Amino acid sequence: MNHKIIKYLYRGRILCCLLAMCLLLSGCELIGLSGKEDKIAAGLSCLEEKKYDEAIAAFQEAVEAETDIGEAYRGIGIALWEQEQYSEAKEAFKKALINGSMKTGTIYNFLGICSLKEEDLDSALTYFETGIRCEKEGSVLQQEMEFNVIAIYEKKLEWETAKAKMEAYITKYPDDEKAAKEAEFLRTR
Repeated sequence: MNHKIIKYLYRGRILCCLLAMCLLLSGCELIGLSGKEDKIAAGLSCLEEKKYDEAIAAFQEAVEAETDIGEAYRGIGIALWEQEQYSEAKEAFKKALINGSMKTGTIYNFLGICSLKEEDLDSALTYFETGIRCEKEGSVLQQEMEFNVIAIYEKKLEWETAKAKMEAYITKYPDDEKAAKEAEFLRTR
């Protein structure tokens, strides 16, 4: 064979081998990413099945693999919250927000409840107020957080603020029987 043809074929084989290796490595990387994403799915599945320790382990693996870290910390927070480990849950929810988790009413509600459980009323108030701003007007979650704000003012013995918030609440949610009873209580203060 001609020396130029052999050299051309040799270069062609090398290029084909390099291309095949690139494709193979890309495929391996894609498979690796898929496996990492499966940690989030596994964690969510464990949450649904109330296997909270397993959920935490799966989400922790996602954090270590640097896959959707915010979502992973949010999952850890929910699992810890379900186990009534409020201080640890609060830290996980904070890490979720720092690492890109969406700033939703739900996550701020979790933070508010954790703070309430710790008797940190000022932080709870801040979290609930932030959550109210994030949530859709008139949603059930927004209503719950607005009621929690009133309860915080009661715990802080700030009766006038609690009364004013309750009057606004009753105007907005006239069918809430629990709030009507609470309003009666506040009128006696």
